[in-house]
Amino acid sequence: MHARSPGAGRRDWISLATLAAIVVAVTAVSLPRLRSLALRENELDAAALIARLGERMGKTPSATLESLVGPGSALRRELEDAQWLEDSQQLRRHGYLFALQTGPGSAPVVLAWPWRHGQSGFAAFAWTSSSGVLGHPNRAGQFSGQSSPPALEWTNASDLPAAWVRLRPGSLR
Repeated sequence: MHARSPGAGRRDWISLATLAAIVVAVTAVSLPRLRSLALRENELDAAALIARLGERMGKTPSATLESLVGPGSALRRELEDAQWLEDSQQLRRHGYLFALQTGPGSAPVVLAWPWRHGQSGFAAFAWTSSSGVLGHPNRAGQFSGQSSPPALEWTNASDLPAAWVRLRPGSLR
């Protein structure tokens, strides 16, 4: 039988308290980073999906969002976790909403914006046949939720408002 030293109980308590403090510190540092990575992943996913939808829109300009996804297609299977909203006029996936809009000169535009700004993503995206994929930082959160999609306010690619920028295809995934 081993005899316990007089301060052993207190040392055990101090060891446990130290370990708990380390766990709390690591968690406090890691969780915001993980959240930031998750939001960035949502944005990258939205930008990549809008590029794929845009490619399809370029081939079928009069398509609906649902027909772009295509029943039985590989893209449809990839989007099994997506949710259709508003009679299939909006698609929600990984914290982003996707919709079609008639843009300048009646050209079709594919849009993507956060479901909840700051909680599911920040940036908004648009695809046009003349500009490709465009990004908007959406810092103020003006594009957020079902009722606040991006509104395109330019007449052609050379008139892009300063906040919208062309994204390089290689930066989308």
